[in-house]
Amino acid sequence: MDKPATQTSPQALTSYSVAASYIACLLDTAEQQGADRDQLLRESGLTAEQLDPGSARLPVGVLLKLFVLAERLTGDSMIGIHMAENVRPGTFNALGYAAMSCSTLGDALCMIPRYEALVYDGGRTKVECRDGRVCVSWASGLPEQHDLRAFNEVIVGGWLSFGRWIAGRHGHDGLAISFRHQAPPQLDEYIRFFDCPVRFAAPTNSLSGPLQALQMPLLQRDEEMHALMENHAQIALGRIREGRDVTAQVIAHIQRLLPVRAPALSSVAAELHVSERTLRRRLQQEGAQFSELVSQVRRQLSQHYLERTTLSILEVALLLGYAEQSSFTAAFRQWFGQSPRDYRKQHRPASTPR
Repeated sequence: MDKPATQTSPQALTSYSVAASYIACLLDTAEQQGADRDQLLRESGLTAEQLDPGSARLPVGVLLKLFVLAERLTGDSMIGIHMAENVRPGTFNALGYAAMSCSTLGDALCMIPRYEALVYDGGRTKVECRDGRVCVSWASGLPEQHDLRAFNEVIVGGWLSFGRWIAGRHGHDGLAISFRHQAPPQLDEYIRFFDCPVRFAAPTNSLSGPLQALQMPLLQRDEEMHALMENHAQIALGRIREGRDVTAQVIAHIQRLLPVRAPALSSVAAELHVSERTLRRRLQQEGAQFSELVSQVRRQLSQHYLERTTLSILEVALLLGYAEQSSFTAAFRQWFGQSPRDYRKQHRPASTPR
């Protein structure tokens, strides 16, 4: 069903983004489970400033990296489920507040496909009604890999946890859960948290229940508040789409140029048929800088190559557009406080890199 983790597209990890509030929820959960927050930030290359609610969004690769780190530092193989238990309106930004102020659970569910990009802009949620049941399914938009397990579980589990919270209902009432990934060895936490049938190696990641559940009234329904928060969600979504258009194009060009040479603003501007000044201005309007995007892509790809391939350090350096291995090593030390070789030994203890 799922492909090996080595099939992950490194470009996808930097093309899609997640809200800083979502990553903050994972950090809070990992800390509750015993992880050291400073260590998580340090090893993931994050700073506390990047998690400010008003800050720029972060690549989805950061979230996936944090899932792996959190599991390693806490020994909690169910970190996705435990994060799902912690979601609240603020976790989902304006979507969360707009959903909780809806009149019914059905109205709240219909908000997800429209505004899910506020949380993560690479996935796709479908809400379908058939055979007397409603089914909410989700696809990550990422190449299938084992490491998507925690992501799948926090998305589907988060829907259930948030739905229980805004509706004030905790019984399963005919619910059914499915995941694309294989069943883990221990199922106790699934039984405790979902309290309903859970199917693994399924065609979709989904939650389904009786159609009548859509009529369930919400505890904090407020028509005036809902209108206000949906308007806020629409504005925020417009900003993300506008920002993603230019920034995503620049990131895509950086990814393509890196194996050939160090990307330059002039080269990317020429390929986008704009002047350097115009490109710089547009990036600034979106809260981005070209040099920071190059560094971001290099940092994320360096982790991917060191953790998931057997490429030599020199080969990784060349793929990232460095003319010399020493330049890559110096940059890597600035990002993570250790050499690429030491990082690989720490994160791939069973590997035998060249």
